[in-house]
Amino acid sequence: NTGLWISSPDLADARLVTPLADGMLAIEPFGVTPGGSKIVFFAETGSEGGMTHAGDVYVVNADGSGLRKLNQPGPRSGYMGMPVISLSPDGRQAAFGLDEAVWVVDLEGGEAQPITERTGFVWAVQWSPTGEWLTYTRLHGSTSAVALVRSDGSDDHELSALDVTDKANAAMWSPDGRYLLVSRDRDATRDGPFDLWIMDLEGSWVAQVTHEPSHYGTYWWAP
Repeated sequence: NTGLWISSPDLADARLVTPLADGMLAIEPFGVTPGGSKIVFFAETGSEGGMTHAGDVYVVNADGSGLRKLNQPGPRSGYMGMPVISLSPDGRQAAFGLDEAVWVVDLEGGEAQPITERTGFVWAVQWSPTGEWLTYTRLHGSTSAVALVRSDGSDDHELSALDVTDKANAAMWSPDGRYLLVSRDRDATRDGPFDLWIMDLEGSWVAQVTHEPSHYGTYWWAP
């Protein structure tokens, strides 16, 4: 809550990249571009509507210059435990959920553009390691579905069923881009807890990873 810092792994050279600006309550970093020249982060600014941790997404040069807000004025993003913003593998673009859509922006300049329709709250946007797809979760009333879309907005489709008895959300990519690690709830009588499952890109459940239902927060694949 003092600002954004950068360091080598041993923390011997930790330095402040940018302090909290007026209105920022805290900063959560979510990616460094290849070569370490730019950092993308989420800055919490307070609650909004039903979101407790609402805020804006930014990019800044590692030397502290070039601070730029990536979302346009209006609705803010929300931090729900999963990463709020995701970098493309080449580090040239970023994607995030905002105003019921997935947005993509060029980090060198230009405005963010929506690439999906606004048909429900969106979160957990993640770029695939191959750069071919983005995955995201869309809320549909009392249930949610994991979806895929290409970075130009084409081939947008949901993988998991719209079924309150088999709710899925917050997918994370395997390192080879062939599978998704998904939080899944198969009990219609409650909203969670969940187990972690592996899903392929056709929407088929491949394997169950955990067998102790819980409210899993952030999870990831080993490289």
